[in-house]
Amino acid sequence: MFATSATAVRDLAAQALDAARAVGARDAEASALISLAIVEEVTGTIERVVELLDLAAATGSDDLSVHLRATFHTARVRYEHGRLEAAARLAGAGIELAARSGLTWSLYGTDLRFLSFLIRYAAGDWDEAERIAAGFGVRVGTIAAARLSSFALFIEVGRGGDAADERLSWLRPFWRPDELGGDGLVTYMAGGLAAEQALWRGDPETALRHVTAVTDTLDPFDPGLIRICATALWALAEGAAPDDAHERADDLIERARWAAANGPYGPREELGPEGAAWLRRAEAEWHRVRGTAEPRVWREAADAFGFGFVYEEARCRWRLTESLLNAGEREAARAEWSRAVETAERLGAAPLRAALETLGRRAGFTEPSRPPAEAADADAEGGLEALTVREREVLAHVAAGLSNREIGTLLYISQKTVSVHVSNILAKLGVASRTQAAAVAHGHRAAAGK
Repeated sequence: MFATSATAVRDLAAQALDAARAVGARDAEASALISLAIVEEVTGTIERVVELLDLAAATGSDDLSVHLRATFHTARVRYEHGRLEAAARLAGAGIELAARSGLTWSLYGTDLRFLSFLIRYAAGDWDEAERIAAGFGVRVGTIAAARLSSFALFIEVGRGGDAADERLSWLRPFWRPDELGGDGLVTYMAGGLAAEQALWRGDPETALRHVTAVTDTLDPFDPGLIRICATALWALAEGAAPDDAHERADDLIERARWAAANGPYGPREELGPEGAAWLRRAEAEWHRVRGTAEPRVWREAADAFGFGFVYEEARCRWRLTESLLNAGEREAARAEWSRAVETAERLGAAPLRAALETLGRRAGFTEPSRPPAEAADADAEGGLEALTVREREVLAHVAAGLSNREIGTLLYISQKTVSVHVSNILAKLGVASRTQAAAVAHGHRAAAGK
């Protein structure tokens, strides 16, 4: 059935291409070439896909929407296959063309903007990604604006804090595709990243509910299912659904494997490096649920993201450190931990940095010493000098957006004790809420130049 469908679509696009060339219709020729390329993404090779898209771009179409479509797909394919620099150049050129033509809010004008953001996010240029995301409105009222807004969640969840909460509240009307005004892409983005936020906050049950709602909306061959399954497996590994965790984990990994191997027109010829890396991550999380996560599976996942997705590579090295410690390979674990810490600090990935701090403390790793000037700044005016060492530790986790429950788990203290520490912190800082305390901590960090 798949092969017949693929053949039928390919033949139809080929006929359209022949007809367009026969009459010299360059716009139709470009559109047919793009359609052929999309089919080849599933049934052919990346080289053939790039060849077809380059031909589409070279037709000289005067139709700006067709030109932007070709530019977007050409950049997208290069991004999905790890060619980030080329993808960034193409996306930038497309965005400039859309702006000059008054098509910034057209379908592909919008798509090129979020693609540019994703490229910067994946490459580890989070400051630039955050600058781009500042143009993605929070208070959205249309599907186009909601789709664009949802991508900013990557950086907001990755860096922690409360910004994602407001954005998610505005996205919620667009979050359920079975409701009036709902949208599948917003559901995928918002649901998946709300799940990650819940996991960073120590709430795997909520995370599992979010990703289950997303998986129920995706086609079985959608490659986006691989990432969502990996997130669901992370939630199961953290203790969600303890009564049937193994059964659910087995179902999730099979769904991820099937999506990786099959597309809408038949078996996939190849999966891009990002998709392959997410499958490795899903496999590693499945092993973690099963209690069989040897260092090898996490090393394979980290190496798979090594094509340029620096944050996901660091997250895998966090888990690799745990696995190496469990295997008694302490020096190797320290090396992986240090690499992950460096990346988390450079990105400003506060939740990951907090998790690494906790892991490093448990393992007895020595934190890199701070320069004297930086240490002096850390004790400068601003109220923090009144906090005890433990209160500063709790405040750091509060600033990272963690709940009392998660902080208690990380520090091996009860939630009641955490609550007492938080109350003392608020009193000493002269603030009325956790959000205000976090703002003080973030402001102090900014003043220290971190």
